[in-house]
Amino acid sequence: MSNYNGTKCISCDEIFKDNDDVVVCPECGTPYHRECYLKEGQCINTSLHESGESWQPVYESNSSDEADSSETKRCIRCGAENPPEGIFCNKCGMPLNANNDNASRPFNFGGAGYNRQAGFNANQNGFPFGAQMVFDKDSDLDGIKLDDYAKYVGRNSLGLLSNFIRFANFGGKISLNIAALVFPEFYFFYRKMYKHGVLFLLVITLLSIPSMIVMGQSGVMNVTFLQTKFDLQTSSFANLYSISSYLIMAVRFIAGFFGNYFYYRTAKAEITKIRRETIDEYAVGEKIIAKGGTSGKALIVAITVYCVLTLGGMYLINLLFA
Repeated sequence: MSNYNGTKCISCDEIFKDNDDVVVCPECGTPYHRECYLKEGQCINTSLHESGESWQPVYESNSSDEADSSETKRCIRCGAENPPEGIFCNKCGMPLNANNDNASRPFNFGGAGYNRQAGFNANQNGFPFGAQMVFDKDSDLDGIKLDDYAKYVGRNSLGLLSNFIRFANFGGKISLNIAALVFPEFYFFYRKMYKHGVLFLLVITLLSIPSMIVMGQSGVMNVTFLQTKFDLQTSSFANLYSISSYLIMAVRFIAGFFGNYFYYRTAKAEITKIRRETIDEYAVGEKIIAKGGTSGKALIVAITVYCVLTLGGMYLINLLFA
């Protein structure tokens, strides 16, 4: 059974326990005891069907721990109990606001609780990352306020800020960034990390030259782009192609597992520079917001440059080795 423990069957109003035979509605995902579902004959969670939304777990306490239920928040991933004001699970790091509706969240990074001038609003206890440590908008992360990082990152910043907290206070540099892993040459431009973007774009383009030769000379959709002297069947070219492919994979892994740390260091450097050069606090906040965030225009430019470099590289190869 999936981890439905602590949630309630809406048919019989009983809390699911270990070894319960549970089935879920294929349309909205609402769980039932199998006998309850058979008794109802269909899913009775009509509000979800009408809204097109999916079921989200709302954990209920058993009678044995009813006294503690109002004082804890259960992690949706690992089931660990956390303080009610918690935003991150103190066991696995999962954002705890996934457990609740927006209205019950202490604050929402980049959402209703975020203000362009004031940053995000927290309750009086802030939010804990770990069992003892508590963070709020004025918490110091390696010399920078957490509020400044939130302004710099922009909307949907919860995951990135949790990594920033870990880098600054708990050590480590590795975390997974899927976008940077798959498209590092574009992701860094999108996040306005132009130096990193240029570096990864050039490195990946250069390492892709053997692939360009194979693609251009062997033909794509029965069209041959290159007429060169390269013999694609030789062991030397095969080795060159394999090495370049492995190096591209290594570059992508570096971007994917260190991209968040690169972003953290970039944010720290740029926020420090802004605060050193600007006195007015309102102007500081505006500059941080403008300097950070994302850029769709930069992403389009990066894609265009990549296409130009690829086509230009094929033309140059054809010109030099025809």
